[in-house]
Formats: sequence, structure tokens, C-alpha cells
Amino acid sequence: MLEYHLHRLELAGLTEIQEEKIVLTEAGVAYGGLVKERREKGGADKV
Repeated sequence: MLEYHLHRLELAGLTEIQEEKIVLTEAGVAYGGLVKERREKGGADKV
């Protein structure tokens, strides 16, 4: 199940594999910032 979700994040361009590590792409970092902002405002469940 984890492999499925990691693959979906990679397909969305939010993660990539570098030297056998999973890292966030620039888009992944930006999306994470949006989620954090929404969570702080009490609305992360709507992202």
C-alpha cells in the first residue's frame, strides 16, 4: 500500500528518487507549504 502512494506522489511530480532516497521536488515543497498554511487556518482537511 505504501508503494502505491509513493508512486502516486511521484506521478504527480511531488517526489522523486535520488540516490535511493525519496525526496520532495520543488512542487512537493510548495504543496507542503500550502497544506501547512491551510492546517494552521484550520482547513487542512479541505486540501
